Amino acid sequence: MTNLDLDGFECKDCQENTFIKKEYYMLHDEVWTSVASKFEMLCVGCFENRLGRKLDSDDFVKLPINYGCMFPQSDLLYSRLYSLKQYV
Repeated sequence: MTNLDLDGFECKDCQENTFIKKEYYMLHDEVWTSVASKFEMLCVGCFENRLGRKLDSDDFVKLPINYGCMFPQSDLLYSRLYSLKQYV
């Protein structure tokens, strides 16, 4: 692994490093700014706690940061990115 500067990747709420936790992602601005400032970092769990619901695939921006192979993804992040809608 290279000498990557991981400062600034800490989740604002739980202080875990979101890069090491494999939870580096981008949401649509209106989803993000509904509960966080543009410059805060939040892991998926802490973001969902603030939002009051689970994230689903529609919340994520359709960019390589989320759907490409740029970054490894935690199981939790992966499950949210590829969530299936349930229709009744």
